[in-house]
Amino acid sequence: MTGPMHVVIGVSISLAIVIGLWCLSDFQRRRQSRRTRSRLQSEWGQPRASGSLDGVGVYHLHASARSGDSLDDTTWADLNLDAVFRFLDRNESALGRERLYHRLRRISGSPSDVRGFNTTIERYRGNEPARQAIQMAMATVSERHDATVWSLALDAPEALPWWMLVVCPAFAIAMVTVATVTLLVPAYISVTIPAILLSLWMRSRIAWRIYPWVVPFRSVSQIVRAAQCVAANEPATEPTTVTLTARLPAVATLATVAGLLGRDPTRTDLGSLLWEYLSFLFCIDGNVLLLGMHQLRRCQGELRQIAETLGDLESAISMASVRAGAAEWTQPVFSDSTITLEASDLRHPLVAPCVPNSIILGRPAGVILTGGNMTGKSTFLRSIGVNAVLAQTVATVFASAYRTPWLTVRTCISPTDDLEAGKSLYQREAETVVSILRQAAQCDVLLCLFDELFRGTNSADRIGASVAVFTHLVRCLDTARRNRCLVVAATHDLELVPAVGDGFASYHFGDRITADRLEFDYRLRPGIAPSRNAVALLRLLGAPPALVSDALNAASAFTNGDFKLATAKS
Repeated sequence: MTGPMHVVIGVSISLAIVIGLWCLSDFQRRRQSRRTRSRLQSEWGQPRASGSLDGVGVYHLHASARSGDSLDDTTWADLNLDAVFRFLDRNESALGRERLYHRLRRISGSPSDVRGFNTTIERYRGNEPARQAIQMAMATVSERHDATVWSLALDAPEALPWWMLVVCPAFAIAMVTVATVTLLVPAYISVTIPAILLSLWMRSRIAWRIYPWVVPFRSVSQIVRAAQCVAANEPATEPTTVTLTARLPAVATLATVAGLLGRDPTRTDLGSLLWEYLSFLFCIDGNVLLLGMHQLRRCQGELRQIAETLGDLESAISMASVRAGAAEWTQPVFSDSTITLEASDLRHPLVAPCVPNSIILGRPAGVILTGGNMTGKSTFLRSIGVNAVLAQTVATVFASAYRTPWLTVRTCISPTDDLEAGKSLYQREAETVVSILRQAAQCDVLLCLFDELFRGTNSADRIGASVAVFTHLVRCLDTARRNRCLVVAATHDLELVPAVGDGFASYHFGDRITADRLEFDYRLRPGIAPSRNAVALLRLLGAPPALVSDALNAASAFTNGDFKLATAKS
C-alpha cells in the first residue's frame, strides 16, 4: 500500500497546488477588477494626467496618407490642439486615443456623422453600467504604445524570411520524433539530452525573429476579447454591435493563434510555465507565428474594422466624461441656409476660469479685434478656432449656444522663422496667407483667424498687405452672392480699422491702469480700444522713469504725426 499511497499523496499535493494557484490568480483578477472599477468612478468627469504625445497619431498618419484628410499642421499648432486633445483624452486604451485624435484632425466629416457620434456620447453619458462595461473591457488592451497596438491592424506585416518556413516546422518535427522515440525506447535517452541542448541553442538563435511579434499579437488577442465582451453586453441593434458581430467570426482563428503566441510571459501559474517550456523546446511559438501571419493576411480588414469600432465607442465615452465635467457646453447646430456663425458665451476649454464672450460672424463677415497686451485677444481667437473644430468633430462646444455653417478652419496666429529651411518669419507668414487665399477659392465656407498678421515686416507694408488680404477674403462670394469667408483678425495697428472699411466690425478688449497694476476683465466690447498699455507695463515692471517719460512723449508725437520732432527733443 505504500506505493499507491505515495501516488495518492503526490497527486493530492499537485492538485492542491494547482487549485491554490488558480484561486490566487482569480483573487488577484477580481481585486484588480474592483480597483479598475473604483478608479473609473472616481475619474469620471475629470481630466486625466497629461502625458507625452510621443507616438500618438499613428492611426491618423496611416489614414491621412491615403486620403489627404487632415487639418493642416499650422492650424493644429496655432490652436494648440495637442493640449486640447490631452484634455479631452480620457480613454483606457490606445484604440480610443488614436480614433479620438484622428477625429479631431480629419476635415472630411459631415453634420450627419457628428450627429451620430453625439447620439453615442449621450447614450453612454446617461448609462453608467454600459459605459463602465466598455471601459472595463478596453482596459484589458494593456499595451500602451499606440504604434504597437495598431501595427497589425493597419499595415501588411513584413514577410518572414523563407528559412523560417523550413526551420520552424522541421525543428518541431525533429523534437517530437526524439521525444516519441525516447518514450518508446528509454535506452535512447543518451540521444535525447544532446538533442534538447541542440534545440535550445537553435531556438535561441531564431528568438530575435519571434519576440518582436509577441506583443503585437498579444494586443490582437486582447482586442478580439474586448470586442467579444462589448458585443455580448451591448444592445444587438446598435450599429456598433452589428459591426462587431459581423466581423468577429472572420477573426476567430486569428484570435486563437494570437492568444497562443502572445501569452503574457510575466504570468506565473503552472499552465503558463509549462507552456513556456514546451514552446521553447518544440519551437511552438515560431510555428504559431507562421500560422498567425497567414491568418492576418486573410482577415486584416476585419481586424481593422473591429479596432476602429471599439476606438469609436471608447472615444465617445471619453467625450461623455468631458461633458460631465464641463461647467457649460452645448451641442452645435449646423445650418445650410445661412453663412453666419453665432456663438453665445463662448469659452476656451483649457482656460479656467474663463470669461465667456459672444460673437456673430457673417453680418458683416469680418471682425477686427484691438486691445492692449494681455487683454485676451489671442485667447479669444483660439477660443473661436478650437470650438469650431470641436463642433465639427466631437459635437461639443464650450458655449451656451452655437450655430454655424459647415466650414473649414485656417489660421495664421503664431508663425515662427525656420532657420533650417532658411525662411524668415515674414516668409512663413506669407506662405501661410497664400495657402489660405488659394483655399478660399475652393471651399464652401472658410473661417480665417489672424493674429498680428505680417508682424515680420515694417508697419507700412504690414498694414497695407493686411488690408489687402482681409478685404480680399471677405469679398469672396458664393453663388448666392453671400460672403464665403469669415475673418477674425487681432491687431495692435489701430489704423487697420478704418482702412478695411464696412466689411468689418470692430471690437476690443479693455484694460484699466492703476498706480501699481494693470487690470483686465477680458470682456469683448464694440469699437476700437481706447487705451494702450505697453508703456504702462514698462513702468510697472520697473523701467527707469526717464525712459517711460520719453516713451510716452514719442508715442504721443507719433500718433500726431510729429515723431521726428519728439525724438529730436528727447
